[in-house]
Amino acid sequence: MKVYSDPKGRPGKWRVKLPSGKYKTITAASEAQALQAAQTALTEFEAPPGEWLELANRHIHRREAGSPDLINKAKWRGSKYMLRKFANTFELSCKPKTVEMTHFLDLWDTLTRHQQDNLRPELNRFIKWCMLSQLIVLPSNPIDLLDKKALPTKKRQRLTQGMFDGVIRTARDKGYDGLVQACKLSYLTTLRRGDLSKLKWDDIRDGALFVTVSKSIASRGEVEASRLRWELQKHPELLQEIKECRRLAAMNRDCPFVLSHYGGKRPAKSKEHECQMTPDLISKQFTECIRELVRTDDHPTFHEVRSLAAANLEQRGAPGEDISKIMAHTDEATTELYLVGHDRKFYDVNYSNTI
Repeated sequence: MKVYSDPKGRPGKWRVKLPSGKYKTITAASEAQALQAAQTALTEFEAPPGEWLELANRHIHRREAGSPDLINKAKWRGSKYMLRKFANTFELSCKPKTVEMTHFLDLWDTLTRHQQDNLRPELNRFIKWCMLSQLIVLPSNPIDLLDKKALPTKKRQRLTQGMFDGVIRTARDKGYDGLVQACKLSYLTTLRRGDLSKLKWDDIRDGALFVTVSKSIASRGEVEASRLRWELQKHPELLQEIKECRRLAAMNRDCPFVLSHYGGKRPAKSKEHECQMTPDLISKQFTECIRELVRTDDHPTFHEVRSLAAANLEQRGAPGEDISKIMAHTDEATTELYLVGHDRKFYDVNYSNTI
């Protein structure tokens, strides 16, 4: 077996080719350690699947058969990876027939908050399916009882209004018209890059923009997902930006997506249209522009546009409950995380006690 250096040049990263033809990235301090880790990975690859992995694969096959469009979604590929990783790890502690509630708690505490957020939605569906199919016996779904770890302290700067305006100017200079529109639409709606990149002209009808927030679907299911509507006559700036997006889409080979970009390169297979603007492209172009303004590694990311938008809504007098609904948050505590670090509005106190 041979290990290869990382094509991105990252220190401590190596690659190994598996029998399936796919490559696996390995973290190791030296080539010798990387080779040893690669041999372990090959052993795991050739080993027969455990009971939990068999159940996970059955669940994945069932989900893909019921929703074929999942197969081409990057988020679903990540969910499959996390679920199979959970299955392989859980195999060491218990079998499906002997699983108990405490097994989930023991594993959950070893995960980071980021891993918990990525695993929870699909793990919740998986356990429900196992219980309903009587493949495992538990008094209730343990995933509903597991608490998330506290969010780590943000390591990136907050995006200021000056930075935002600077990114718009830099993007225009570079000819990144799609990024300009992505920034403006996120600022006006607080939508994430994933939801922005999925917006199609079919989502604008009867003079309104309709959005079902994808992250709320993943965490709460289709029935309880957040659904937002903007009546465009009540939001003239948003209407103006959508008109500009329409003009760009017509120039970009009649792209059916609201955000479009013509790169002149061979389109990725995952794209529905060659001029579709993907979430990765939004982030890549934004980072390129912000680095010309902020020369430090903790520069803001595109997601900070959403945070700046929330802070400005608060400054304009929007109640916290309304901001939470617009941002598709389940409670105001989550919204508060986006507001921390911005200039906050002070409320005048008009009442006083007497002693």
